[in-house]
Amino acid sequence: VQNRFAFEKCIQSIKRLSESQKNTNSLSVINIDLDDFKSINDTFGHKEGDKALKHFAKLLVKIFPANCVFRYGGDEFIIISSANKILSQKLVNKLLSEVCQFNLTKMKPYSINFSYGITTCSLSDANINTILSDCDNLMYVQKKYKKIAK
Repeated sequence: VQNRFAFEKCIQSIKRLSESQKNTNSLSVINIDLDDFKSINDTFGHKEGDKALKHFAKLLVKIFPANCVFRYGGDEFIIISSANKILSQKLVNKLLSEVCQFNLTKMKPYSINFSYGITTCSLSDANINTILSDCDNLMYVQKKYKKIAK
């Protein structure tokens, strides 16, 4: 997956595109954060935490093009694509299935789980700061509901 620097370059390109033309193409941003990742590090060590991150990143690029996947920081990833909201949700559902399959194998003494938020708009309407904020808020709402459900 790409790093934060590549993400910033991508954002600048999106800003230029959205300012320079009336483009009706879709822009989807998916914010993904691993649930309870700290417990993997605390229980099994940072080396194992790194392995969990790498495995999750491999699952991400199995579903999404690698040039669309960015490690935003820590255990947070952002995907930027031209998929519409319905296709973006289908792809996230496929990722959920892949993660479930990984967890069912019991290859590791822990499970990987994640929360996410999806925001979609037309490229001409793209205000990247608002999109990122909306995505982040949606992801945290999901995290909150998961904690309440426990």
